[in-house]
Amino acid sequence: MNNIGIRACREIYSRMDFDHTLDDLCFEIELSRASLYQYRKGSIVPSGKILRRMALAGYDVIYILTGERK
Repeated sequence: MNNIGIRACREIYSRMDFDHTLDDLCFEIELSRASLYQYRKGSIVPSGKILRRMALAGYDVIYILTGERK
């Protein structure tokens, strides 16, 4: 279960580039940097609201939840 937060964090970090800072990505899904840090540590998992926002922003939520890419 802890891996869900870690996978979510990795997916967010993977979208960082020259035009998209971490703050931009967090703002897009209304996620605080503190929560992202907790995901990275595996302390907490994303809520349903965050997962919905991630899905709407184009993140692979099925992968985040299951660990399997289709």
